[in-house]
Amino acid sequence: MEAANRYLREVYMPAFNTEFSSPAPEEGSAFVRWYGGSPDDILCEQYERTVSRAITPWQRQVSS
Repeated sequence: MEAANRYLREVYMPAFNTEFSSPAPEEGSAFVRWYGGSPDDILCEQYERTVSRAITPWQRQVSS
């Protein structure tokens, strides 16, 4: 495992970065301030569902 990690660190990553990296077209940060609402409201959709008992597996209650 150590040999594989060394290969990735010393051979693969430098070759990958040489091939695929390029200078930014403009100076400065590409990050912009978020002025919208809560990210939780746009990054996640939640739905409440009801499932018919006819297709729901059930177990008989066992007394303790």
